[in-house]
Amino acid sequence: MNESESIFRRRQLAAELADELMGDSRTGMAWSGLFLSAPRRTGKSTFLREDLQPALERRGALVLVADLWKNNDVDPGDVIVDVVRQALAAHEGVVARAARAVGLDRFGFGGFSFSIDRVGLGKGVALSDALAELSDKVQRPIALIIDEAQQCMATRRGNNAMFALKAARDELNFAHHGLRIIATGSDHLKLRMLLGSREAFFCATERIFPVLGRDYIDWFRSRHGFSDVLNADVMTHLFARAAYRPELFESAAVAVGRDGLVGDDAAAVLERRIDEQMRAVHAPAMRTLEELPPLDDAIIRVMATSKQMFAGFSASTMQTYRRVMNALSGEPSSRLDYAEVERALERLVVLRLVWRSALGLHVLEDPTLAEAMRRAGLLDVVRRVSGRKLTLVSGAEHDLSVA
Repeated sequence: MNESESIFRRRQLAAELADELMGDSRTGMAWSGLFLSAPRRTGKSTFLREDLQPALERRGALVLVADLWKNNDVDPGDVIVDVVRQALAAHEGVVARAARAVGLDRFGFGGFSFSIDRVGLGKGVALSDALAELSDKVQRPIALIIDEAQQCMATRRGNNAMFALKAARDELNFAHHGLRIIATGSDHLKLRMLLGSREAFFCATERIFPVLGRDYIDWFRSRHGFSDVLNADVMTHLFARAAYRPELFESAAVAVGRDGLVGDDAAAVLERRIDEQMRAVHAPAMRTLEELPPLDDAIIRVMATSKQMFAGFSASTMQTYRRVMNALSGEPSSRLDYAEVERALERLVVLRLVWRSALGLHVLEDPTLAEAMRRAGLLDVVRRVSGRKLTLVSGAEHDLSVA
């Protein structure tokens, strides 16, 4: 631990994962890929960029990064393809660049002649061929990090890209220098969809990314001079209250430090600041909820009580919608049709309150919103009118349960 560094490093965890990923074994994550899930803003992306990527590079990998959240308005499949194209362009060599300068769009790359513009999904040059050529050109294994990989399940092209990467992984690991896939996601349920028995990465290694712990608190206290302000046990407890979000926690703690408070006074103020910031995280979504029409409001409340992927059209779920809607509106309705529910779900997706996969399964866009709704008392009506846990039916093709 080095308190002089501006960010907390997790080098040991990065080294352990990199050793497993770059190993020669034809089992486990070195062969099938690694899928890491962690809630948003808990340090996952920083770890990937600052710790894991350098660790993989030190072990000889050419690291490519596709950040699907940063490029949220671009189809995930196109983001992945563009990352591969950029890597090819960076290594195409002097001859290819000279050819482009005189207007030639095709050139020899290794033993293969193609245009980088034709690399992609259904464009003539498969991702597996392009990555194989890149691997042979650089004579190194390729490690592809896909941040917020669950976004691939939201579009057909994104889903197709994952199958293309599975084919590339199999090709490169057998006959070239290797392809390691590291996929991360901020929602465990969504990320698991990529691991279903009919999906591209069935049997890949799945792990929960560990939240920052006591070593992070010790680093923070030392770096920011908190040794005489609050003891480590109290700060560890309050960090958990901040949902293990370092940015939010540090902002609140530094403000308390500037106030010159210590001991119980500092703890009380820090707790209050953390609670205020946690409420602010969900404030925009909560304001949007207040404006929803009764059916949309009922659907998202019912969805927030389920910890499963949600289709939303089973008979028991439709009945629960109707009961909650009637309780909210005060205007009893005896029936509710599928078309109305489908339109309401579409509105919730447009508002980015609900996430929908390309296959029509639904879940809250931000899984932590459910807890904010619970604290605000918005879910009480669901339990009151349903009187029991929602009936779930098996969604075997995704290895998930859906309502």
